[in-house]
Amino acid sequence: MLKALALNCTLKPDPAQASSTDAMIAALEQAFVDKGVELTETVRVAALNIKPGVTSDEGVGDD
Repeated sequence: MLKALALNCTLKPDPAQASSTDAMIAALEQAFVDKGVELTETVRVAALNIKPGVTSDEGVGDD
């Protein structure tokens, strides 16, 4: 089975705070299921400490 990871790029860092992106991901999840794709996880990017840069690890605290 093919698996998918959803990246939620809303500007709202709190996962408890609903966003329109959550609604879009829910719709996409149903479309994926219809095609035999399992949505395994949704990552809310704004909740992570992602430092700018071009390497795979930008130092201490880079999620």
